[in-house]
Amino acid sequence: MATKLIRVSVCLHHAKGAVSVSLLRNFSQSIFRTINEGSNYQKPTHTGQLWDKDDYRNIRFVDRDKHINPMWAVELINEDPVVVVQGNHVWSHSCGALGHPKVYINLCRPKDDHVVNVQGDDDNHFHNGDDNVNIDENDDDAVADDEIV
Repeated sequence: MATKLIRVSVCLHHAKGAVSVSLLRNFSQSIFRTINEGSNYQKPTHTGQLWDKDDYRNIRFVDRDKHINPMWAVELINEDPVVVVQGNHVWSHSCGALGHPKVYINLCRPKDDHVVNVQGDDDNHFHNGDDNVNIDENDDDAVADDEIV
């Protein structure tokens, strides 16, 4: 493990705050301490954060290792493709008690007349009956097939 040398200055002040510089030098002392840092101390996190060695945010990794998720957000998005649906409402049942509760998402039709690729997905496909995504087909506000851009 790497070690770091820190110098901490401790100063005692008068109760009224009127202390001369010479008195501060008399009451000042220096403490030297080595700090153990983990092996992942200088690795960037999954969001790309990497701080300078003198940054105060590194104090959380003193005497413990920095746990880093090896999967970057871009890689996680590429693993789970975007599903395009035809209705205005969609939800995921998330595999029952083992997953999250049912989440409803209201889909808004874009105001522009062109399709924007989501997260670089070049081939958008309509939903074809995947078990993880349900379409509300009885929705009165649903967009007709000929209106889909």
